[in-house]
Amino acid sequence: MELLSIADIVQLPFRSAATAWLESRRYHLAPRTFDCYSRYIIKIAPFFREMKIPEITGDQLRAYQHARRMEVDSSVVNKELSVIVMIRKRLGCPLTDYQRLPADKFYEPPGRALEEHEEETLLRVCREAADHQTWDTAALTTASVALHGPRTGRNTLAETKACPTLSARNYRTSCRRQTPKARTPDRVE
Repeated sequence: MELLSIADIVQLPFRSAATAWLESRRYHLAPRTFDCYSRYIIKIAPFFREMKIPEITGDQLRAYQHARRMEVDSSVVNKELSVIVMIRKRLGCPLTDYQRLPADKFYEPPGRALEEHEEETLLRVCREAADHQTWDTAALTTASVALHGPRTGRNTLAETKACPTLSARNYRTSCRRQTPKARTPDRVE
């Protein structure tokens, strides 16, 4: 695709303008970011149809937020609309009356402490699983989710496995991050 100037992008309908902008950013973005932005453009293009980028107002973005919010999490809506915000900024006509959606109220920060009934359930399940060799990973995964929340990454499971109080035969929910040792001052000579 031929790179277009800013003056040319301003005259194009939304989908073509957004695609041209994204193509101009190809070598400045990581491949995964480029793919994500491509998906965002595909998702928001039907809403903005034949509008030109400078014609898109904060009111139209709020209408999109309202419509799309019924389907997905607020963070997804914010990511999708961030493409329009970036394009407008790049074209020299930033949006002044746009606000991102706040985080959803049901968000629970990771790493919360288990309540007593949750700890008892976890211990019971892990004790039952401890006698079966192939269930060790499943029990550790259960412990990891219980300790760190359902949106855990690969590193969280590794941390849970490495935690000495959650070894394959000693399942406990008291695996807490230990406080780091006091750092000894560097030697001055």
